[in-house]
Amino acid sequence: MSGTRSPAPGEADAEKVYAERPEVDPRKINLLEVDGKLIDAIVANKTDKIMMIGAKPQPEQLQMLCAVLAKNTTVAYINLARCGIATPHVEHLCHALEFNKTIVGLDLSCNSLADDDVRQVARALRINKHIEHLFLQLNRFGPVGMYHLCNAIVHVSAPLRSLDLSRNPIGDEGAMCLRRMCEDFCLDGRTCGIERLYLNKCGLASEASAQLCYILDHRLMPQLQVVHVTDNDFGEQDVYELRGAALRAGVKVKMLTGVGDIVKLDWVHEGLEVPPLSRQQRRLAETKLEPEVVRQALGETEEGGGEEERAPS
Repeated sequence: MSGTRSPAPGEADAEKVYAERPEVDPRKINLLEVDGKLIDAIVANKTDKIMMIGAKPQPEQLQMLCAVLAKNTTVAYINLARCGIATPHVEHLCHALEFNKTIVGLDLSCNSLADDDVRQVARALRINKHIEHLFLQLNRFGPVGMYHLCNAIVHVSAPLRSLDLSRNPIGDEGAMCLRRMCEDFCLDGRTCGIERLYLNKCGLASEASAQLCYILDHRLMPQLQVVHVTDNDFGEQDVYELRGAALRAGVKVKMLTGVGDIVKLDWVHEGLEVPPLSRQQRRLAETKLEPEVVRQALGETEEGGGEEERAPS
């Protein structure tokens, strides 16, 4: 009996497509404008990170990079933020994601990924199944891309722990996709493993607030520690309800809104620690919270927000 594994759904098709392409000559890789030493390290399996922030590679350059990355067995984190990643680059990137099984962190922030681009990335994630940290801040996808992304997350074997969707116009429909994703996890007998969720400036309004409250109140994201929802279109009542649901769930909410500074905005992806609930907060979390009670529980005065929270050093 052969010891080889069966290809994942869609993997055989991807292999067929790329089998028709010429093999990348490693001697030519060093002609790229990207750091030749980095390429050499990838080929030799001697690096665990690829940091190309702002590099803006040409499509053919990214193709060569991804061709060797697909065969790499050590790279765990890729940061391609501000690299001008758009439709011409996506196919090559997805090829690397489909075949590389060691990548657990992917940062594509500040690029130009539209709905169809995110659909392709989502398909690659379904095949990869190992991504734990995904940062897509400041791209161009909306509810359609969000739908495909949430559908893919349900099929990722390793629990996705960090998800940054900030500054993408996903709107209330995007929040509904999040709720359906969590419910699909439950139907599959699993739970959503997201610990940090970033939804800053996503065009979220009252319906999105209701969806997030539902997720929190029904513990559909039981591992969630912090959710960032600054610069959205929540009304005052939405803010109170969201904060109340978060308090009951023991989740930290970070936002700045037009109805008062709630906590200091923190853009740091890592190192966020959620302090345990105080005795008073634990008692309040077991009761139905009114807006005034929530304000008091979070240490606010009648005139406005409480003390600013300092970002972790």
